[in-house]
Amino acid sequence: MPIPARKPSTGPAVAVLAVLLLALVVCLGCGGGGDKTPPTITAVTVTPNILDYQGGQATVSVTASDDVTAAPALQVTAELLDSSQAVVGGPVTLTLAGATYSGVLTAPSNLTAQQHTYTVRVSARDAAGNTATDQSQSLTVSGLDGPPPPPPP
Repeated sequence: MPIPARKPSTGPAVAVLAVLLLALVVCLGCGGGGDKTPPTITAVTVTPNILDYQGGQATVSVTASDDVTAAPALQVTAELLDSSQAVVGGPVTLTLAGATYSGVLTAPSNLTAQQHTYTVRVSARDAAGNTATDQSQSLTVSGLDGPPPPPPP
């Protein structure tokens, strides 16, 4: 005995399934590949921005946002570049506290008579992989005023 054909269902469950399927098809273009806009870096500060010849630590503070990725999901990093753009400090992943990302970079000592000025490069990357970069701040390590100090005993 043949099995009788069933009429397709047109009830509420089918309507919900159709809406979900449509939402999935529409969203296929919005997952990581639909966001083409990089985050925005609106402020970068380096404190202190001048260190003595011994170098040392400076705090980098950054305000960054994104039109799609929520703040805690942004990855914000900082690194210290010398005059040839070689990385001499970092990269350091900055942590979010309130509305500001911050972290500490360590500058190398300077045992020459001339000061060394480094560029602080900050990058913010969103969940889609878009990256914004800011190189507007510098960190200076003063030179020696006389001969280097003797080594510790």
